[in-house]
Amino acid sequence: MNSLNHYAYGAVAKWFYEGISGINAANPGFKEINIEPQFNQRLDNASGSYKTPQGEVKVSWRISQGQLDMQVTIPKNSRANFKLPQVTSLMINGVKVPSNIKLKQQAMTQQSPGVYQISGTVNGI
Repeated sequence: MNSLNHYAYGAVAKWFYEGISGINAANPGFKEINIEPQFNQRLDNASGSYKTPQGEVKVSWRISQGQLDMQVTIPKNSRANFKLPQVTSLMINGVKVPSNIKLKQQAMTQQSPGVYQISGTVNGI
């Protein structure tokens, strides 16, 4: 009998975490985490979590009529970088993120541990 423990199966699972949920280690050990889901027209919601050495990272998002509603949990001893280039009119925890590129980048990087509610308009969907 052939083994079902094949790399091709692992690659698909990796894509679920990194592509759909957008959970990526920016540094070894998940001390810094990139949250960068790949939104598209065929999928309007997803949720997932990943247990890291620092704790569990959770991402849940839904797109309805072009509007994103997303919740992210970042564990203690970690920092998060939100990378959402498709999203405009972005708000994090009810605070509007500046549209100026430099200010937007500052507002989206090195976020402290905690729960984040993210909303905005998704372009191209």
